[in-house]
Amino acid sequence: PESKSARLNAALPEVQRERALRFINFLTAAVTPFHAVSIGSTMLHDAGFVRLEESSSWAGSLQPGGRYYYTRCDSTLVAFVV
Repeated sequence: PESKSARLNAALPEVQRERALRFINFLTAAVTPFHAVSIGSTMLHDAGFVRLEESSSWAGSLQPGGRYYYTRCDSTLVAFVV
């Protein structure tokens, strides 16, 4: 029988296949909310987002067009663009 990855390769254009495989890899690695937040934080940082501390004042820190994120209890990830 044909494997799932072989069927995926045959059914999707290259860009969609790469996105699907990245998502599958994320799901495989993010076995708990804590793992998902850690991986997601790294992805956001690598994409140029700035980490904020939730408990600190953000006055003067947020800029139009700025990309930011924060975590709560290592199990929640919040990202936003101003």
